[in-house]
Amino acid sequence: MAAVARSRKMLLARDEPLGDVLADEWAFLTTESLGFIAEETREALDAFRRAGGQVFEGSRAQMQQGLSALRNRIPKPLLKVMKVVGRFPWKTPKLVVAGGSFALAFAPHVGVPLAAAALFKEGVAVVAGDP
Repeated sequence: MAAVARSRKMLLARDEPLGDVLADEWAFLTTESLGFIAEETREALDAFRRAGGQVFEGSRAQMQQGLSALRNRIPKPLLKVMKVVGRFPWKTPKLVVAGGSFALAFAPHVGVPLAAAALFKEGVAVVAGDP
């Protein structure tokens, strides 16, 4: 948790646009969540990197493989939301971002090195990719 707090403080201290929102998002993603962000908001991933976080990016095929492997572990309400992301009339491009235990589960399916497991446990890394 100390590493999550450190990255969160860096996001707040760097005067990032929407730094308080990014700091909360980082803490949530790296401890317990899957998140969806539009391609246009990719700046969030860059802000996470500037704050000392590591972002492992996977290809669409890797992310689909990971999601398929985890399908039975994903809570049903979240799975329903995942199925409609990007299918709205405006076809918003999207990324799935996984941290914490979700990232640990994704790692072997999306080609993230096993050595990254410690980073996910510390809360200083996320996996991101096109679902």
